[in-house]
Amino acid sequence: MKKHLLYIIICSLCLGLSAQTFTEWQDPAVFEVNKLYPRANIPQNCRDAMHRVSILDGRWTFHYVPNADERPADFFRTDYDDSGWGTIPVPGNWELNGYGVPVYVNTTNDFDNSQLPKVPVKGNAVGSYRKWVDIDKTWEDKQVILNIGGAKSCFYLWVNGEFVGYSEDAKTNSEFDITKFVRFGERNLIALQVFKWSDGSYFECQDFWRLSGIERGITLYAQPKTHILDYKVVADLDSTYKNGVLDVEVTVENLEPYDNTQHFIIGVTFPDLHNEALIIYQYPFEIQKNTIGKQNVHYQIIIPNIRPWSAEHPHLESVDIHIMNNFNNTIDVASLKIGFRNIRIGNGQLLVNGVPVTIRGVNRHEHDPQTGHVMSRERIIQDLRLMKANNINTVRTSHYPNCPEFYYWCDYLGLYVIDEANAESHAQGYGEKSLAKRADFKEATVARVRNMYERDKNHPCIIVWSLGNESGNGVCYEAAYDWLKAKDSTRPVQYERALYDRNTDIVAIMYPSADYLSKYAQKKQERPFIMCEYAHAMGNSCGGLSNYWDTIYKYPQLQGGCIWDWVDQGLLITGRDGANNGLLTTGRDGANYGLLTTGRDGARPVSTEKYYAYGGDFGENMPSDGNFCINGLVDPDRKPHPQLAEVRKVYQPVKIEMVDPEGLRFRIINRFDFSNLEEYTLLYRLRTDVAHEPPIHPNDFLKVIDQILGSVPIALAPHDTGYFELPGIVVDSIEKLDPIAPGRDVMLDFMLIDKNFMDGAATNHIHYHFDKAADESNPNHVVAYEQFKLPVPKRKPQAANFGFFTDSVTYHWEDDTLIVNVGKVEMVFDKDVHITTIKKDGNPVVVDGPRLNFWRPPTDNDEVDGHGALLWRRIGLDNLTWKVANMSMNDRWSDDFLITVYRNAENENGESVFSVYEDYQVKPSGDIRVNYEIVRSEWVPSFPKIGVQMKVSDELVTTEWVGYAQETYKDRQACGFLGHYEAPTDNLFHHYVRPQAAGNRMGTRYVSLFNKEHQRMLSARLSGWHLKDFQFSIYPYDDENIEQAKHTNGLKRAGSYTLNVDYDQSGLGTATCGPGVAERDLVKIENRVVSMELHLQLGENVFFEDFFVDQSKNMDPLFARCINFPVRIGSWDPITLLTKPTAPYDKDADTILVDEKIGNPADYREGWFGYFGKPMTINYETGRWICNGRDCTPDSLTVTLSFAHHPSQWVFMPQKVLVSYSKNGKEFSQPEEVALPFDPALKENDRPRVCILRHKIPSSGVKFIRIEAEPVEKLPEWHAAAGEKTWIMTDEIQVGR
Repeated sequence: MKKHLLYIIICSLCLGLSAQTFTEWQDPAVFEVNKLYPRANIPQNCRDAMHRVSILDGRWTFHYVPNADERPADFFRTDYDDSGWGTIPVPGNWELNGYGVPVYVNTTNDFDNSQLPKVPVKGNAVGSYRKWVDIDKTWEDKQVILNIGGAKSCFYLWVNGEFVGYSEDAKTNSEFDITKFVRFGERNLIALQVFKWSDGSYFECQDFWRLSGIERGITLYAQPKTHILDYKVVADLDSTYKNGVLDVEVTVENLEPYDNTQHFIIGVTFPDLHNEALIIYQYPFEIQKNTIGKQNVHYQIIIPNIRPWSAEHPHLESVDIHIMNNFNNTIDVASLKIGFRNIRIGNGQLLVNGVPVTIRGVNRHEHDPQTGHVMSRERIIQDLRLMKANNINTVRTSHYPNCPEFYYWCDYLGLYVIDEANAESHAQGYGEKSLAKRADFKEATVARVRNMYERDKNHPCIIVWSLGNESGNGVCYEAAYDWLKAKDSTRPVQYERALYDRNTDIVAIMYPSADYLSKYAQKKQERPFIMCEYAHAMGNSCGGLSNYWDTIYKYPQLQGGCIWDWVDQGLLITGRDGANNGLLTTGRDGANYGLLTTGRDGARPVSTEKYYAYGGDFGENMPSDGNFCINGLVDPDRKPHPQLAEVRKVYQPVKIEMVDPEGLRFRIINRFDFSNLEEYTLLYRLRTDVAHEPPIHPNDFLKVIDQILGSVPIALAPHDTGYFELPGIVVDSIEKLDPIAPGRDVMLDFMLIDKNFMDGAATNHIHYHFDKAADESNPNHVVAYEQFKLPVPKRKPQAANFGFFTDSVTYHWEDDTLIVNVGKVEMVFDKDVHITTIKKDGNPVVVDGPRLNFWRPPTDNDEVDGHGALLWRRIGLDNLTWKVANMSMNDRWSDDFLITVYRNAENENGESVFSVYEDYQVKPSGDIRVNYEIVRSEWVPSFPKIGVQMKVSDELVTTEWVGYAQETYKDRQACGFLGHYEAPTDNLFHHYVRPQAAGNRMGTRYVSLFNKEHQRMLSARLSGWHLKDFQFSIYPYDDENIEQAKHTNGLKRAGSYTLNVDYDQSGLGTATCGPGVAERDLVKIENRVVSMELHLQLGENVFFEDFFVDQSKNMDPLFARCINFPVRIGSWDPITLLTKPTAPYDKDADTILVDEKIGNPADYREGWFGYFGKPMTINYETGRWICNGRDCTPDSLTVTLSFAHHPSQWVFMPQKVLVSYSKNGKEFSQPEEVALPFDPALKENDRPRVCILRHKIPSSGVKFIRIEAEPVEKLPEWHAAAGEKTWIMTDEIQVGR
């Protein structure tokens, strides 16, 4: 016994005095030491006589070292001198308080993981914390507990110089019994040492900022020696779903032996249905004398006629659990809120209270732009209220349990929660190397699931448990699933990477296409499909959301999903001349920790503007995944992005459809799960001429004070469909309308309002309280809205009468400049017949343009979409050169001045992209009409937009339009609400964290710009065959500036506004992670020709509605004049492969290489031919040539070759290309080297692109051409896979004059 006691003393001394020898942080088998078993009953919020609570948040003395082997070894001693230390807030992330650098990576570890399960010592920062705490003498008869809410990634704890314990898992609390270490009535030293990395870091490879430190609060509290240790309260429902089944299991712990057997009572109290009286249930138990330990008291209570909890009706009841002694004195109490509900999988569906529910969800990271992972109560409530206001009913806590207060508010406000364990290890992949298959990580995996469950088990909001995310599947997650199912039979468990394996009750596959969902649901399944992630909201995104939900509503076993994700993870910083905003801090030595960002050219910005930083902004050599953390529906400070409006509309739980336009009969579908529509009021309004209503701000599109005609009584059960008709007086009023002019709209609007927010009725108008669209105090005001354009009689269009204009059109030349005058309007054309200036009364209105435009600054999705920016740049749409082929003028046509121009557009490779006819018509009124007939070259597949761009005066500070209030695109326009709007011009461009195309509005009838005196100066409209309306956007920047700016502070006002008036624009898709733009939402010219007319007016009048749209010209002559070179005829196979290509890119060379179609630059399976690690050698037979109908031999030929260059995909432009030629196919000339535009092996040339190489063959009579391409020998040293072989990818070989 003495020997054993001596061993314990020695070990205690080693633990207490030699912290630097600890190995727990490198051992996956040890993830906690002396930590109490996790539990729900954490009385840190109690303020009763039984508990004493001390919140230890605030400033702690702090010391930081960048490497683990430099940490102080004895800092926990009470006599340690910390006078030279700094301080840090607790909770608080080191990197946001001047210690270390924020790092963002997505799927990789932020450290060298080659020694798995160990982590590096170098670079593994350690923070040492000290705080002196007074502990009152009155705590002496109690158990003293220290609760640490969360520290990343692991920590050691000492009290008064004695080692207490160790813990991992940064996102759940750790509790330690420190009673025996405390000095009551004295000051006590609490010391912690937190490591940035540990073996637990392999679990914490989430797609978020890798920040360190104590991220949640620290609480010290005392509880009675006989106390409620834990409780599990299951508030279920019986089979009728009307009566509550309250299953209570209380764990009582006694730490002090009694001299005699003690009799106690467990009492449970909660109010009756009217909250008037307490219902009390009592259950006796006893503690035998001289015993310490734990015992469980388990009982069940049936409570009739309860109010079930759901996200739509979050009814909560207050429950108190008491321990009372035989003198009827309460010695301990625990209070909680419960909600009665039943969760199960039935008939292949997720059921809540017996009803299949629809998951209108979102993923949420805990993120604050100034405090990082530290969340305030205000931020939590702001998030949840904003979600409720936008019809979101579910939150997935990606990918870790959130702070405890989050769940209390979800219970209260009514949000379903998919609670996820702190486990994501996708850096090790999903295969045999994944942590899921490593037995040495099994216990730690189960422990993280255990920590989540035991802490959160009593919250009614949690309807699904999740084992983690993207960690592969194997023994670890099978064990975690089995453990959790044994613990909780009342909730289903999901795991994304289980896919269709046994250890998931829900198929939760991420980012499937709508077609994939449809195929799953067409057969009867045992499990529901609920997407754990979909609709990746990075930048200007969420295209195709309606398509998903059309599919979901079609099949019962498709029950929704959670959008990725809620908030942009940007960190707020300021330029170096700005004020400190919490990030521009320095360590004690005065060194700046990389928190000043740099531009793309490496220069530091001098702007004082605030902006949001993302990965790579804190040092060039830091690991980074760029702005992939910027993928929220709201910006870091919770300002909604435009796509949130689409989410709100698509998620709305009520659908109205017009079934009889003449009789105004409608179908209404109630997609609520628990709410009868009698809880709401359906309002309607009729607008007989939208364009002539007073304009309103687009944010106020649902403000209808004094515009409501009436309401429709609706009583419709959940999941039911009904019909209604509007009163006959409404039908009569529409029938009596005079025929209206073309272009004017008669609209019928519906709004569904929660009756709780109605203020009452007055005469024939209903007035109600409605604040801003994102009003957080009333999250359920306008639940749904619909809008219908009514079919009413139209007047026959008549050409506008400009007879009252007496000014004549005159023109004159000044050198190469053409100046056209009419009255007070002056137009200036340059030598290329482009308008450079339009003035009114001598003041510039248009300062450049209009000019055809086929480009938009790429969105994040565009940059990776196969039909996006790579393709557009290959076509050359970002750098077209326009050449005038012909021009004519006519000043004697119907008193108008007419200029006709024929142009060709070529890219930088000299390839023809477009041919265009432009007719400029200047009328005596000063109006300008420009008719465009655009012919695309056959090889051009699609482009971002077709439209006209002009630069207008920056004095035009107000914009008015008739069209959609919201920013909309082809695949994101469900939210569009037609109206007459007006807003400051500066407000119509949305500033994403990384600037990109934004601000587009569809459904536009016309757009007008006003000066500072609110005088209408310019109006524009675009028309064309089958074009009912157009799209527009306006912003104070150049497109090039938007494209190149890394952050919003990189945007520089151009001195003019850029106005886009567009015929068509591509959708957005979600290609950053998920499906790209659907085929139907691309911009194409199907028949190679499109005709459109731009109409500009200067001044106060708007005459657009009555103008004709002329028919297109016959385009045959245009095609004829485009083909003026020798052409090859006959059918032959021109390609002979002399070296064998590499599978799978080895098929159809005769088609791919000569089909005059470009391959998809984002997907080499579409139209590419490839060689891996070997040269490409091809013979090309030129065939027979015809000139002017006769056989001919071209004097010379040009060989045009197309190669991909995408180093990150191991694809490089060849390092050498040789061309030789022959007249007979046997004897070839000496090879000639083709000039390359750059050295493909240099790091500076790693930008993805398609390279066009040309080589001229001077000799005539050439029949055969040999092309040899040598690959870059191996991946360069700067490459992540240096030394591996490289690919050559080619998509086209062309030979011509």
